[in-house]
This record gives sequence, C-alpha cells and structure tokens, in this order.
Amino acid sequence: MKLQLSIILISIALWGCSSPSNVNYESALTAMNAEISRIEKLRAQEKIEKYQNREYVYCNDYGCGIKRVNGETVLPANYKILTPHLHNKDRGYLAFTYSEDGLKSGLMTYDYKKITPAIFRSNSIPPVMPEQGFLTYGETVNEQQKMGVIGTSGVIFPPKFDNIFHVHGDIFTFRMHKNGKWGLIKENGDILLNEQLDLDAYSYDNPIDGGKAFVLRQDGQYFLVNESGKTLISFSTESIEVQSKQHIIFKKDNLYGLMSFDGKEILEPVFDKLSVYSEGDNYVRAQKADHFGCYNTTEELWEKADIYEDLTCPNNYYHGAAKINGKWFIFNKDGSLDRSLGFDFISSVSLVDEDSKGYLKVSRNGKHGIIDSNGRIVIPLKYEWIEGFDPENEVALVRQSNARQGNIYITVDRHGSFKDSIKGRSNIREVGDKIYAIHDGYWFSAGNMKNVVYYDLRLKRILSP
Repeated sequence: MKLQLSIILISIALWGCSSPSNVNYESALTAMNAEISRIEKLRAQEKIEKYQNREYVYCNDYGCGIKRVNGETVLPANYKILTPHLHNKDRGYLAFTYSEDGLKSGLMTYDYKKITPAIFRSNSIPPVMPEQGFLTYGETVNEQQKMGVIGTSGVIFPPKFDNIFHVHGDIFTFRMHKNGKWGLIKENGDILLNEQLDLDAYSYDNPIDGGKAFVLRQDGQYFLVNESGKTLISFSTESIEVQSKQHIIFKKDNLYGLMSFDGKEILEPVFDKLSVYSEGDNYVRAQKADHFGCYNTTEELWEKADIYEDLTCPNNYYHGAAKINGKWFIFNKDGSLDRSLGFDFISSVSLVDEDSKGYLKVSRNGKHGIIDSNGRIVIPLKYEWIEGFDPENEVALVRQSNARQGNIYITVDRHGSFKDSIKGRSNIREVGDKIYAIHDGYWFSAGNMKNVVYYDLRLKRILSP
C-alpha cells in the first residue's frame, strides 16, 4: 500500500512539473523578433551605404576624375592621367600617379592630397605600396637611365642609381657602379655596406623572433641575417626562394628542397620543382618527373601524391585539382578525385583566397563558366569568357561574340542572363570594386579612356559619369 501511495505522489509531482506555465511568452517573443528585424535593417542599411560610397575612375572629353557609385564627384575630371588601382584600394595602396597635362606626373594619396608636384617625366609611376611605403622611378640623366626613390613624404633619392630597391624600414639596396655588385644604404644617405653583394638584398618576416630576416649573398654564399645583424643561417646552395611566411625553398645540384627559418631541413632537395600554392603555408606543391604531391606542412604528411600531368594544392576554401589525360578534375572535401566533371582549364576567380571563396573559373570545349569548390555549376559553361564574378551574389559579367555586333557583355547567374547588356565594345578593365570599364580600343592610362561605359556588377546596371 505504501509503495502504491509513493508511486501516486511521484506521478502527481511529475504531472505538476510538466503542466503548462501560466507565463505568457508571446509578447516577449514579439519584442525579440522586432529587435532582430531592427538590427538586420541597420546592417543592411550600413552595407548599402558602404557600397554606394565605392569609387571608380571616369573620363570625359576634358579629362579624368573619381566618382562614387551614388553619383557624388570626388575628384573633378581635370586630369589627363590617373592610375589609382581602386579595385585594390582596400589592400592598402598609399598613393597613385596623376598628371594634369599628360607630360609631367606626380603622386597623390587616396585622400586625393598631392604628395609631390608634377615633377616626373614618367607617366607610368606605379602606386606606393604600404609594406614598403616607397617606389623607384626612372629618369634619363645625361642620356643615361637612372633610378630614384619617392614615397609619401616626397622625393627621397633623386635619380642617380643604376638600380635601387627598398628592403625594409629606412634601408635600401642599391647598385651605382658597373661592377655588378650591390650595397645597402639608409634613407638619410648613410652607406651601410659598399657594393660587395652578389645580388640585391631583400627581407621577409622572421617567424622566429617576429622581426625581419634579410637575405644576402656574398661570394656565392647565402646568409639569413636578423635586424640586429646576427647571421641566423648560412646556405651553400645555388639559390633560395622565400615564398611563404614559415618556409624557405632552396636549390642544390639543380634540385629543390624545403627548410624552416631556423635551418631545419623539412624536405630533402630531390624535387624538380617546389612551390607554395596558397596564401598560407599549409601546403607545398612538389613535382618529381611525372609524380606530384601536396605536402601538408601543418600535419607533416603527403596528400594527393600520384602520377599526374599537373596538380594544384588546396587553399583555405578549395580542395585542389589534378590534370589527367588532358583534363582537370577537382578533389572533393574528403580528398577523393571527382571524375564526373573534367575541364580543359581551371583556376581560382581571384589570386586572393578570401576573395575567391573557393569559386573556380572553368572551361570545356572553348566555353567558360564558374563552379564552386564542391563542383556545383554556378555559371553554366557556355560563355566565351568570364570577365568578372561576384561571389556574394553568384553573378558574373561574361563576354559573348556576335558576328554583326562584335563583343557583347551581359550579366548572368545560374538561371540565365539579366536584361542589361552592352554591345559593340572590344575591351574591358576593372576600375573599382566590381566596377568595370567597357570601351573601344585599348588604353594605357585613364587619359585614353574615351567612349567608356561603366558597369557595376553588384548593382547589375550601367553607371553614368
């Protein structure tokens, strides 16, 4: 009887615990959904505003300038030449070339402030890069081509060197005499090392102490030296290449091997070719005769090793591909080779892993399209060329040829083309983030961009300068 009573009491207690609560969650849920909706709208608005502020080069009959997608004029079209490289602006270019008369050029920052007046005869001065902060330029002095250095602070060295490159900080490597040797000079003109190096010096991030490592070659011997001047490693090799942040590819007896920055040999020099495939250091591509493989430097093991005609190794998004009997096949996520789709050509849509997001340009029988890293066809393989691709919306700008109208550029996704098309144009160039200039003829600088149509890939519409 006591047992039955206990069971009844436990049942009543459990029934009480499982009974519906009197608390009404409906109003709290409504408020939470409203707040989520508000935040999503704010984020969408911020995204739109950021997008509308993107800039591109535009030209008219009088010159070239800079505009934003929202129509605002940032820089009036008063310049014969502009080379801002706006599609790479976010990666840190510090300055670009401008010319008002087409004869003399100067440097301008991306805030459109003139660093130098137009004092250079060269109309193709490249933009200043952030890692160096300097660039070399050439001028003819006494009928001889000489090199100088300019930066965001103006002229550093006038054109007086046979050759000069920035190494690191305020240090440059130079060659002034005809003995073929190189030296080191500081920005203030102090000579650190007279011309006695076999090759120009260069520097890399030193993963051991977080500073810089300088690569020097003297009397046939390579030296890896830190910022304090201490020799970290000496190499008796034919050449070395630093293609990554952690590893050194070296050449001995015409074969290649791999070592770390502390001199530890990782792969013996037995390979015909070694290269770092992606932005990171995760994989090294190796070739020996017709054998290929991807060495996983993190796990210290070989992957995809076999006999191929060619091989590409994985990156942050992409699983790699192999060429067999003239066709390229991609690897699946599990490492197996997908033989269901073969392509004549395959490459990432961008050299930067983060930009490509694993999407690949592919072709078959002369027709081009886009697939993702798992082989899903994103843009059908039926176009003459893929000019540009927007991974966020999976939209491409493609080129088709028409016998009567010449080239036709249209915007497409997996379902087909949009209404917008631009006909009768012959060349195309990206002049802003997903903004393309389509025009007649080829141009060498912005000053020659006449009859240009500007097309925004993300907005899928023509921009009117």
